[in-house]
Amino acid sequence: MIAESKKVSFSLSVASDGFDVSISDSLKDIFTTRKGSVAMLPEFGSELYLLVDKRIDDEWLIDFRRYISDAVTFEPRVNLEKIELIKADASTGSIEFTLHFSDNSTFLGELNGF
Repeated sequence: MIAESKKVSFSLSVASDGFDVSISDSLKDIFTTRKGSVAMLPEFGSELYLLVDKRIDDEWLIDFRRYISDAVTFEPRVNLEKIELIKADASTGSIEFTLHFSDNSTFLGELNGF
């Protein structure tokens, strides 16, 4: 019998703050695509899935910021300046964050399933 692998998924909801919807959709696609899962684009996507079921501590926060920062580079229309973690609730597995861009626009995101 072949062991069934554990499937990990999470959802992302975004609130657009002066963004064209296509940028929000693009960021959502990038964040929810596993890095290495797109043929011919092995660096596309994010590694946020690696944070699922991990204890939220200082190391987790460093990885979260790095994974977000790396992933945002695939959206050429924005230039990330700051990642602000608003709330990390381990009991519900939800993360709220704001991305601040060089044009003074912001992106409010919520990840669920952590």
